[in-house]
Amino acid sequence: FVTCRALHVNYLLDVGPKSDGSLEDEVYTNMTIVAHWMAANGESVHGITPLPTGEEASVPATARSKSADSPSAEERYLFALPRFKSEQGDEDNMNHVYPEDILPPQNVALSLTNGLGNPTAVFLLRDGSKLHFVCSNNVTTVQLPASKRTDLVDVVKLEYPAR
Repeated sequence: FVTCRALHVNYLLDVGPKSDGSLEDEVYTNMTIVAHWMAANGESVHGITPLPTGEEASVPATARSKSADSPSAEERYLFALPRFKSEQGDEDNMNHVYPEDILPPQNVALSLTNGLGNPTAVFLLRDGSKLHFVCSNNVTTVQLPASKRTDLVDVVKLEYPAR
């Protein structure tokens, strides 16, 4: 889903109703999980654009530009994806994704290259906890410790001042 939003396309669910018009119980369970994720991280996928031309990130990412009178004129969202194992044990060759295939969280470094300078704030969107980062030669590197990770996509928000 977040990769689709980073590319500025919509994600369509491939679930259909049963003969009585209801959905499988798993669909309701999964949609509840999505609803909770959206409550905490929805701003990262609503009203956003892909990264502007010339910007790139080590993970899927989205952007938002605000008015000049806003406290932060530019915002970027980096999506730290969970890792999964495949049937063959090859993490890069996955044909399915099941909860039992989620690998334990690890420390991860996320990078964003742009010309916006130093961010004024870098934090985990779901709980607002500040994250350690360094900015050098237009590259911001954010450290996301395993202790802050979840089994879902974790969103890091970077705020930049008006120019």
